[in-house]
Amino acid sequence: MKKVITFLSFLLVAAFINTQAQTMIDNFDNSVRDTVYFTNMESTSALTIADNHTNFKEGTGSIDFNAKIANIHSWGTFCSIIHNVPFTKAVNWTSSKNDTLYLWLKVRSAPANAANMFFRIQIGDQLTTGGTIEEYIYENATALDVVRDWFLVKVPFNERVAGPNPDSTGFILAPTSWSMPKNNSVFDFDKIVQFSLIAVTGGGIADSVKVSFDNFYRGPLSNVPVELTFFSAKKVNNSVYLTWSTATEANNRGFEVERKLDNGFFESIDFVNGVGSTLKTQTYNFKDDINNVRASKIEYRLKQYDFNGSFNYSSTVLVDNSISASFELSQNYPNPFNPSTVISYQVPTDSKVTLKLFNILGNEVSTLVNEVKAAGKYDVNFNASKLTSGIYFYTITAGNFSATKKMALVK
Repeated sequence: MKKVITFLSFLLVAAFINTQAQTMIDNFDNSVRDTVYFTNMESTSALTIADNHTNFKEGTGSIDFNAKIANIHSWGTFCSIIHNVPFTKAVNWTSSKNDTLYLWLKVRSAPANAANMFFRIQIGDQLTTGGTIEEYIYENATALDVVRDWFLVKVPFNERVAGPNPDSTGFILAPTSWSMPKNNSVFDFDKIVQFSLIAVTGGGIADSVKVSFDNFYRGPLSNVPVELTFFSAKKVNNSVYLTWSTATEANNRGFEVERKLDNGFFESIDFVNGVGSTLKTQTYNFKDDINNVRASKIEYRLKQYDFNGSFNYSSTVLVDNSISASFELSQNYPNPFNPSTVISYQVPTDSKVTLKLFNILGNEVSTLVNEVKAAGKYDVNFNASKLTSGIYFYTITAGNFSATKKMALVK
């Protein structure tokens, strides 16, 4: 069944100018509780709105929407917040028909029945004073489905003529079956008098959702910033795996990966190319070999470069690389393996280390390490392409420490 959405709506009331730069619609810093119109579709539905002075983007705050939706209609029930502009103050967006709308959204509590809830934006135009308001609808079926930290919703600001129902490719005139008022069935970009942000549930199922909004703006693709939505670091043996994602990119040459050891300074260790300009989510991965790094604390950050040479820094991520006060020999990974595996070990002080491999009969097959090692963690890459399948043992000796583990070669 098609989803129907509970309506969380906010009308655009800012004056829009003829410009190719980003234009802020609302940063949700000031209370809207006295300037918007709330509706609850049928009894038992309820919507509350509250200022949240924990800011995410520019400004001083954001705003919270908490919706409880009844199960009255099989086609769907919604709550709404609507702001209407008098015809004499209608917004003229004619020059920005090729722009994109952007909205930062945070899902604090997801619906129990995600398949029946989606996010909607409705824009109303009016041809004459007191005339009928005709609504055009954008619909996103997945934006509200799961609890998510702040992410950017990108809405193409264009009239989509194909398809009978709303979707995320643009705005479409409200379907005839919805029995909504019409005027000339043309998206009049110069006569916008109503703007709403919406969430809806359908299928006759009661549900609820809690969402926060911040920084609602418009602008062409060329002015979309590089929006970094995720940046993490994970240490596996003697490697650190960095992962980051962008919601949008404009003029992005790429990312310089910088690293700082303990209380030192950030230094560039590599460069990862960007994709230029895109409205699609991009994910990047980078592996840093720290086998010879002697630091207990490693910090990483990204230096994002535009093609014009300008740059911005990301926040930092921290990796704990401290050495325990004991000798350690780790299980090889992968195990079983064919033909290569990694053996990791750790020495807390400078030590003479030997690492040897034996077959199941106890015969020595290979010496992998035989030298003095400084305190630290080490990885040994072992290739067994010349050995036959079977069980093998590897033994480490360092000072008074000795340990043995078993590995399986399966060809």
